[in-house]
Amino acid sequence: MRIRILFLILGIACKSWAQCPTPDKVLGTQQTGKLSIKINSQMATAKLVSGTATDVIKICRGNTLYVEDQSTNNNPSLSGYYFEYSNQAFDLRNGEPAGKVTSNSYIYNTPGTYALILTGSSLNGGHYACQTVQVTDNPKPIFTAKSCSNRQVTIEIPQDASKNPYDTFIINWGDGTSETLTKDKLPYTKTYTYTASTPNTVNIIVSGGYTGSACTNNSDPLSVNINTPATFTPAITQLELANDKKAVTIQFVGSTAFNQNIYQKEVNGMYQATGLGSGNGGATSLTVNQLDPAKQYCFQVRTEVPAGCGNSGISPEVCTIPLTVSASSQKMDINWKGYPNAPDFESYTVYKDNKEVAVITDITKLSFTDPDVVCGKSYCYRVVASVKGVESISDAICKEIDSNDKPESISDLYTTVAKQGVLVDWSIPGGGEALSERIRKANGGGNFQDIPASQVKKPFADSAVDVNRLSYCYQVAYQSACRTNSDFSSSVCTIFASQQDNYIQWTSANPFTSDLVSYRVQVVDAQGTVVGSQNVGLQTKVSLTSLTIPIQSGYEYRIEALSESGRVSVSNTIPLFESVRIYVPQAFSPNGDAQHDIFLPKMLNVTQMKMVIFDRWGNPIFSSEDMNRGWDGLVNGSPAPVGSYSYRVDIRNDAGNSFTKRGVFQLIR
Repeated sequence: MRIRILFLILGIACKSWAQCPTPDKVLGTQQTGKLSIKINSQMATAKLVSGTATDVIKICRGNTLYVEDQSTNNNPSLSGYYFEYSNQAFDLRNGEPAGKVTSNSYIYNTPGTYALILTGSSLNGGHYACQTVQVTDNPKPIFTAKSCSNRQVTIEIPQDASKNPYDTFIINWGDGTSETLTKDKLPYTKTYTYTASTPNTVNIIVSGGYTGSACTNNSDPLSVNINTPATFTPAITQLELANDKKAVTIQFVGSTAFNQNIYQKEVNGMYQATGLGSGNGGATSLTVNQLDPAKQYCFQVRTEVPAGCGNSGISPEVCTIPLTVSASSQKMDINWKGYPNAPDFESYTVYKDNKEVAVITDITKLSFTDPDVVCGKSYCYRVVASVKGVESISDAICKEIDSNDKPESISDLYTTVAKQGVLVDWSIPGGGEALSERIRKANGGGNFQDIPASQVKKPFADSAVDVNRLSYCYQVAYQSACRTNSDFSSSVCTIFASQQDNYIQWTSANPFTSDLVSYRVQVVDAQGTVVGSQNVGLQTKVSLTSLTIPIQSGYEYRIEALSESGRVSVSNTIPLFESVRIYVPQAFSPNGDAQHDIFLPKMLNVTQMKMVIFDRWGNPIFSSEDMNRGWDGLVNGSPAPVGSYSYRVDIRNDAGNSFTKRGVFQLIR
């Protein structure tokens, strides 16, 4: 007995109760309720349920039930409803079960079987009524229809519990005729023949319904052209390899009446179905994946025509052309597999970065070399085989060239004095770009030392210099885009100019890596404008007296060098002046004979002067600041005695520099 009770308990726990409880399971109320039920409209014809109904109301998902308590002498304020009651028993002895609502309508959105229960109260006590409701789904039925030759259409209705759940189906052939079948006939296939008087286009509709239920639905109309030719030949219009030769995209056109399926094979192999196809007809694009990159494949598209609908069509085959690209020193080698079995071959076209670079009409020529490449840039290549207007496009391969060759040293380098110090600039040979540069610097003919990499920038501005004291030399090397390093260039040096006596001179080291053509002496005003220039050839020292340009206070002078390549380099600027010249006589004779009567030094390039004469005891006896007024040999109006006297001459030149000259002279009578 204990085992039997356990079995019943387990049975109750495992069973889902979804219909009205049997009358003996309804406790604490009376089976005297009367329930009015209307489907989808309050104006619809009502079904009246008394007590427990033994039948089932079948409705569609989304339908609304309108309910009303029509029990005799009922109290409407005490009426309520359970729209989805699911227990096996209904017991009011200890109060009402949870879930009671007073709403008079309910939308059933979930398919299933439910107990709809009314409870209320009247003069005779509590009353109860129950109706089992079955909610079914009503999707649009699905089917396919393909046109055959001879005005025939083949229809297929698949067995699908979610899409075609109905008990019965009605096929409306679109010509005024129809046929009915039950779900046990699914999947269902039939070929139907239309009469000659039927229009060439028909709309076929399939309807589905449930036994004993008003729940039905219609499929979307399927328009079918029944005036179909007997044969269908699809065509591949383009084939393109992708994903590192692991996939191919096929574009094709085919019949709008039947499915097109793709077949593949290895070259010289047997065709096999890929499982990919299209029933849309017209222009279609599909991708076949999981190819072996090491193999070459061919493809066909086949029209799958049902039996009795004519002959299947097969497209001409189109094959892949796998590509390889090898990068070497300063060139790219492009190779591909030849197109097989192509009597209608037209050409191979090689593309570089989507631009055509070669057209090859020889089917046996399977390579191309591209020398027009540089390091540091990626190039993408494809090859397109044209066969009777159909394109087979290779995969795209992008690569950079490899090179272990040492790059050419920089041959276009120059340096010049600039406002902020020294400027160094250069060009990479061949117009390429460098990944990085190195610069070495030597001060005044010393040893070369590396500039810190963090400071190297093109052009290089060097502020750690004193251009008015030294010449600075530079060498530059670079790492090419191929990641190889050049040797250092030859040296270029700044021009350091200076004045020595009545000459201007400058360093002879070349500021260019190209040949130096000539020097110019330039005059620069206070604003930095060149106001005069004189070509001095290749001299590095010239006399100021040989210059025809102005030399005056306020002007500065510099050297400009011109290279064979057109580069220009300038030196530091210097204030130029001619050398001070002073001649002091060693004796004079103030005797009135008009010869050597005045002691007066002769001076050149002097702007100011002060001369003082001292007697033998060091006492000043004469002074003058007039360069044209000398000593006449008188002291306080009386002739000075014969003997030795000393002088001091303070002078200032054109540049504002001061000089002092001292000496001794003789007074002779």
